[in-house]
Amino acid sequence: MEFRSSRKLTDVTRKTTIRLVPAVLVVLPVLVVAWWWFAQYSAPEGPSPTGVPAQQAVPVVLPIVAGDSPYPRGDTQLTGRCSGQLAQNYSILWKRALGDSIPAAPVVWNDTVFVGTDVGMIAAFSLSDGEPLWRVAADDAVISAPLVSSGTVYVGSMDGKLHALDARTGHHRWERQTGGEIHGSPNVVRSAAGEDSLVLVGNYDNTLLAVAASTGEFRWQHTARHYVNGTPALFAGLVAVGSCDHSVYIIDAVSGELERTVDVGGYIAASVALDRNAVFAGTYEGAMSRIALDTGEVLWTYRHSGDGFQAPPTVGGSQVVCGTRDGLVLSLDKESGDKVWQTRMKGPVTAGMPSCLGRILVASEDGRLSILDARDGRILWFEHFGSPLAETPAVAGNRLVVTADDGQLVALVAGIDGVEP
Repeated sequence: MEFRSSRKLTDVTRKTTIRLVPAVLVVLPVLVVAWWWFAQYSAPEGPSPTGVPAQQAVPVVLPIVAGDSPYPRGDTQLTGRCSGQLAQNYSILWKRALGDSIPAAPVVWNDTVFVGTDVGMIAAFSLSDGEPLWRVAADDAVISAPLVSSGTVYVGSMDGKLHALDARTGHHRWERQTGGEIHGSPNVVRSAAGEDSLVLVGNYDNTLLAVAASTGEFRWQHTARHYVNGTPALFAGLVAVGSCDHSVYIIDAVSGELERTVDVGGYIAASVALDRNAVFAGTYEGAMSRIALDTGEVLWTYRHSGDGFQAPPTVGGSQVVCGTRDGLVLSLDKESGDKVWQTRMKGPVTAGMPSCLGRILVASEDGRLSILDARDGRILWFEHFGSPLAETPAVAGNRLVVTADDGQLVALVAGIDGVEP
């Protein structure tokens, strides 16, 4: 009896299975297609938190958040800190081809992008849609970012001229011959009420020059022993600037009198950064130093064993973040100089790295724009542009502006998945 019952159950199971086979053969392909569609189109846009690109999704972006980035390094201290916020993913907002030129770093003011190029053009574009607003011909290449202050664009060119242009029209307000190639950006010393501000710029005539912001009239100059490559940094009435003569010069911003000279033992190819009473300077040979602004004492020096520093340091919170020519992003403890973390990029890091609310924006010469977590260096997102990125990106609200060596000027906007309250 037990045997017959088992036989009956077996027969029922066999018949049921035979009936189900055609249904399974129909349903299974549908399920496979549905799974494939979900994997393709429901994944978040951009890379995963490991830095591996996720599947592409239909871009969903937030409303535009306004913001300015008129200084090439975030502020007059050149800390690299920005007032915007970095999301976890971005979409292309617009692209603008600038022809057979290599654009310098962009800045943003009043919903306008300002940029110079190595074919001697200074131009303005709408941040909203990339439409050209004006362009002005310089007599030589422009390889550094402009500075916008009080409605005036200040920018240097390789023929030694410092230009002052009306930010809205591009009209030339004045130009000043400084006597040597200008590789760094200008900076502005704010004046007391009723007095003219000063524009400071370094050049390859080994000088740091100060001129009146409204007229370009000469005010003072300091002569170094070699080229002044970078942008002068400002804090508490003092200027700090590096030179190829291995020195950091600390100068009174108003009078031009030399306060002190500090030997850092190597060629300073980029701008220094000021953070309150400290100067941070990196050398081409691989030394990053913290210097007391008021005494000139070298408080610590971190030595990188590979290719050295051509990018300016970023200073914020408890860390100093610096990029190397052999593709590392290093985080150093600001007080001790000890290494906290390092992240290997796929190309040299020679551009400044804006830092916003615990995230760091890194442009590297393999063509990637990446966002790193400032706590541990983890790559949160990247976009590949197919051409080297060697200039500091601009952060303006929830938008980014990037220039690439193939002549592209690109704006990106934050995706909805990446924005945090």
